[in-house]
Amino acid sequence: AGFGTVYPCAGGRPDTSNINFGRGQTIANFAVVQPDVNGEICVYSSESADILIDVMGSAGAGFEGIKPARKVDTRSGIGMAS
Repeated sequence: AGFGTVYPCAGGRPDTSNINFGRGQTIANFAVVQPDVNGEICVYSSESADILIDVMGSAGAGFEGIKPARKVDTRSGIGMAS
């Protein structure tokens, strides 16, 4: 069992979670997270987990939809820290 948190990187990880899960569970969740001043969000999981993130738009003067793109893929290592 564990928990996951998505948050603006520059603000540091909060003490609260966006999702809680049991061992072997598949859980859907929706969290709205404002990117930090650098346009970044961070993802933390207290336990090993497969996490899928959909980015739906970007902040600015108003909502601006963006073309879907895979930024990180744990299967192939795309976007993973080395």
